[in-house]
Amino acid sequence: MRSIRVGKQNSDFLVVAIHCHQNSFSYQAYSHDNSTPDFLIELAHKAIDNGADVFVGHGAYTVRGVEIYKGKPIFYGVASFIQHEGPAIEVTDPSRPPVAQQSRQPDNKEVLLTTSRYEGGKLVEVRLYPADCDIDGTRTVSKAGVPMTPSPEQAQRILKLVQDLSRPFGTTISIEDNVGVIHVAQTGTKH
Repeated sequence: MRSIRVGKQNSDFLVVAIHCHQNSFSYQAYSHDNSTPDFLIELAHKAIDNGADVFVGHGAYTVRGVEIYKGKPIFYGVASFIQHEGPAIEVTDPSRPPVAQQSRQPDNKEVLLTTSRYEGGKLVEVRLYPADCDIDGTRTVSKAGVPMTPSPEQAQRILKLVQDLSRPFGTTISIEDNVGVIHVAQTGTKH
């Protein structure tokens, strides 16, 4: 938190990002679990409380919910744009040749690109653009993992999932032309 406070003293706009794979299970697993772990919610809130203007979670291979906390966006999981293709090479016995093995489950390959619009320094709108990093597994290796516009059906499925995941955070997302839109209500302040 100290680094965030110092960072905010030296910048007009501060984005805090975390790469984490933790999920709701007690063991580390690539479970394609879309739930947001409690520690991540607490960390995001503390980051905003200490000066962050945006909090972005990535690394888990699934999308997670979006929250507007104190007028600032928290993206609990935009998934991962770095996709791991092909088998991993494992050396288990130095006296034997390396063996190619699939080291884990394949990635979901659905990700979010986001934009946030501000007016007078206040967040007024967030847009969520679903991206396809080879959801159906039909691309060549050279194009697998590259974010592209998903089919309308894939976009709707991804956005409806993010709607459901964001609802517990009090976030309402409308879907307009295969883009998720959050209209941030402005509250008047009395002096």
